[in-house]
Amino acid sequence: NDGRREIYQKAELTEEKTRKIYQICQKNNIKFLTSIFDHEEIDFISSIDKTMIKIPSPEMRNNKLLEKCAKFFECIILSSGASNINEVQNSLNIIKNSNSKCKIILLHCVSLYPCSDENVRLQRISSLKKIHNSIGISDHTPDSLSSILSIPLGINTIEKHFTIDNELPGRDNKFALLPDEFSKISMSLKRY
Repeated sequence: NDGRREIYQKAELTEEKTRKIYQICQKNNIKFLTSIFDHEEIDFISSIDKTMIKIPSPEMRNNKLLEKCAKFFECIILSSGASNINEVQNSLNIIKNSNSKCKIILLHCVSLYPCSDENVRLQRISSLKKIHNSIGISDHTPDSLSSILSIPLGINTIEKHFTIDNELPGRDNKFALLPDEFSKISMSLKRY
């Protein structure tokens, strides 16, 4: 046991909390998005909103999950951390063969939390663009540099952790961006 199960259980959102988050998103004109880890979640999340879902890196090779998500959601955001290019291509094929109308956004991701700038491997974005046309980045660095540098490489989506305090509980808050640093990404996007 490496402790991940306990971390996930502690951070897990109940159906009640998920519905509340969805309502807050609706009230504030924010697109609702959540990651999905199992088949039961697909039924619940799709009953709330079928617009989009994120399949996190650990589930990228879960073929049954990919197939079912493709049938239930209009858009899948697929994170490619810890996968080689053949595994990524296979996952894309499974989704496309399950529903050719499902939009797919493929995220370049390095599955390190946090990830140092030296390990980001932005050059992989070019490799991903050769097999798919809609590419983004899932950036786990503690600053905005990698996200900003990925913009001229042609990405169209940035996933970045956001916080109001790096000392809040939870492992993601340690490397999440504060508002001032996050705004640097927004300003860079306006330039392109």
